Amino acid sequence: MRSIVNVCLLCLFLFGLVVATDTPWGFAIAAIPLLVWGNAVLNIIHKNIWLGLLFWCVVSFLAWQVTVVALLALLLSQLVSNIKTNRSNKQHRSRKKVSDFDGSYSFDYKNNIDINDD
Repeated sequence: MRSIVNVCLLCLFLFGLVVATDTPWGFAIAAIPLLVWGNAVLNIIHKNIWLGLLFWCVVSFLAWQVTVVALLALLLSQLVSNIKTNRSNKQHRSRKKVSDFDGSYSFDYKNNIDINDD
């Protein structure tokens, strides 16, 4: 499955380069696969806020369209990763109902309480 994703990202990168011959937005399209492939490097850069700010200033100086699309893709990928981690960390609740009704038949039966005990 991962190889299929990489092939699709390669096609998107090549499509972005073709579009870049007509409009600068093509570089933004070509940057999306680069963000996916370089996500580990971007995470290291963003650990320091000043280094991340300097990085995005340089990228926006070169092509502001790439910055806009890259920041949106980065925010989307961070959102997806946060949702995945929250979903995996969530504890599943037991669906077993706990009944503590004193005097009911099930409570008496489970606790071996004889009804005629006085």
